[in-house]
Amino acid sequence: MTGWNRTVQAWWHDVPGWLSGILYVAGAVALALVAHRVVVWAARRATRGRPESSAALFVERIRKLLRWLMIVVALAAVQPALALDRATATLWARAAALIVPGLLGWAAIVGAGTVIDAMIR
Repeated sequence: MTGWNRTVQAWWHDVPGWLSGILYVAGAVALALVAHRVVVWAARRATRGRPESSAALFVERIRKLLRWLMIVVALAAVQPALALDRATATLWARAAALIVPGLLGWAAIVGAGTVIDAMIR
């Protein structure tokens, strides 16, 4: 182990649990937002020459949903690393049980709307 690794581990060991939880959540959300930006950029670039295509329409309609979906996935991934008490973990699970189906429903509505608009054109 290098000196730098020891320094980081010593510093992280001294960080209070509540602060490490905030740092985990903030890092996960930041990473999700960066990943969202890259994915949307790549999708827009792929549909750049066809602004009226159904794929371009779908990319624009799914953009906000994708942002929230990536944040939820990032928070779900970091949740095991958080030191949550039983009540908070239960609240987290109940919130996820409402949020995930809501996002999937939103995705179904966006997808159906895009298909209908593409059929009308």
